[in-house]
Amino acid sequence: MSRPLVENGRPRLGWLDEPVSCVNFMDASLRSPMGHRRSRLFRRQAFNQFQFVGITGPDWVLGAALVDLFWVGNAFVYALPLTGGNKTEHNWLAPGAAGIDLPRTPDTGQSVGCAPGREIRITLRDNELMLQVRTPRIRGEVSIGLEGVPLRVCAPAGYDGWTYTQKRNGLPVSGHLSVDGQSLDLDPRAWRAGLDWSGGFMRRETVWQWASINGVLESGQAFGLNLATGMNESGTTENACWVDGQIQRLPPVLFYFDRDDLMRPWQVRSEDGRVELTFEPRGARHERVDALMLASNFTQMGGFWSGRLVLDDGRTLEFGPLSGFAEDHYARW
Repeated sequence: MSRPLVENGRPRLGWLDEPVSCVNFMDASLRSPMGHRRSRLFRRQAFNQFQFVGITGPDWVLGAALVDLFWVGNAFVYALPLTGGNKTEHNWLAPGAAGIDLPRTPDTGQSVGCAPGREIRITLRDNELMLQVRTPRIRGEVSIGLEGVPLRVCAPAGYDGWTYTQKRNGLPVSGHLSVDGQSLDLDPRAWRAGLDWSGGFMRRETVWQWASINGVLESGQAFGLNLATGMNESGTTENACWVDGQIQRLPPVLFYFDRDDLMRPWQVRSEDGRVELTFEPRGARHERVDALMLASNFTQMGGFWSGRLVLDDGRTLEFGPLSGFAEDHYARW
């Protein structure tokens, strides 16, 4: 049975087993650091929300995102070949988030980003997510099966804020995309996807690193992984992997990388030795914006992950190169 996230003015914190029917942030009771109640206007202006779809194939990664920061919206879609060639991208900013519409329901509804000659549409229905892209250089329609159990985490942020994130990885993909006239037929035997629905009253300045893998193991099992640090660190994490749709929690991790050269290999490890991963970047999407109140220094890379995980039952899962994402992000909301 699904329930709203906020009950009696407070969010349900931690890992959540029950589906979240609505992220009813306007029902949240917020206070300033000096104990004053926040107004409805403050709550509406302070709530940030974004949705991301990441698709990986043997030698491609594709990302599409819609972002609503109240004062400004952002939409982007890109396709990055991992074995040579140039990234293809469309992105746009929307003052006042005009043309960006994100529902507050993580499991249903339609998210839309529209601008003249450009549209990204994400529709959730009947255990399926449909991604439709209409831009001059990237076009197509993709179906993603919502298999397995999603990760659902709500964690405190700052003095009285919180963030909610819902993610799935290793999901089957089918459909067709055209990238600069090149046709990509997405076969679920080789193409997989990860989904991210996040929103909350985030820290004024937020920094995170993120890792995402979607692929098929040599055994034929579907595999997905999500690791992050910096966003949810108040007694819980959003670290998990999926094997054939079965989710397993993973311990906190540390990201080791060189900000002077983000294209050098990354290492991601847990202190207990259960997670030991290496990422080999093959290309990147960069965005740097400093607009007084708001700022973003964002690098999302596509490349190949390899390494080992120790699962809950003590089994060791080793995998060779699987395509995925790594990200380093600073934001001032």
